[in-house]
Amino acid sequence: MERIRHVAAKGAISALSEAPIDVHRLMGAAARVNAAPGRHMSAFTLRVASLGSGRSLARRLARAALTGLGWAFILVGVVGTLLPGHLGLPLLVVGLIVILRSSFQARRRFVGLQRRHPRLLFPVRRLLRREPEVIPVAWQQLLRMERLLLPPRYRVARRLRRGLRRQFG
Repeated sequence: MERIRHVAAKGAISALSEAPIDVHRLMGAAARVNAAPGRHMSAFTLRVASLGSGRSLARRLARAALTGLGWAFILVGVVGTLLPGHLGLPLLVVGLIVILRSSFQARRRFVGLQRRHPRLLFPVRRLLRREPEVIPVAWQQLLRMERLLLPPRYRVARRLRRGLRRQFG
C-alpha cells in the first residue's frame, strides 16, 4: 500500500509496469493523496475515489440476481399477454420496476427512450410511481385505443363518461 501511495503521489506512471497493481486501488490512493488538506477535489477526483470502494461482490451479485428476476417476470408477462386473461400486464410492469431499480444501464436507456417518445411512455411512468394511478391510466389507454380503432359513431367510452358525469356530477 505504501508503494501505491508513493507512485500515486509522485505520478510515476512508468512504475506501474514493474509489478501488477490493482488499478482501482491506485486510483483511490491517488484521489486520497489529492484530497490532502488545503487542496480542492475535482469531480473527476471524487469519481476516481469512488471506483475502488463501496461495491462489494455481494452487492453486484444481488443486482445481477434482481436484474435476472426482472427479466424472468417480463418473459412470463409476455407469455401471459398471449394467453387468455389479464395476467401479463401486471407481470410486465413488475418486471420493469425490478429491472429499473436494479440496473443503472437499463434506467439510462429508459430515460433516453422516455425523452424520445414521451407520449408513448407517459402511461408507463405513471404506473412506475410509488403510488401508481392504475384506473386513470387504464381509462386513458381505453380512450386512446377506442379513438385509434373505432370510427366516431361507435365510440362509447366518452359518451358513457359524459352520461355518468351528468348523472352523478
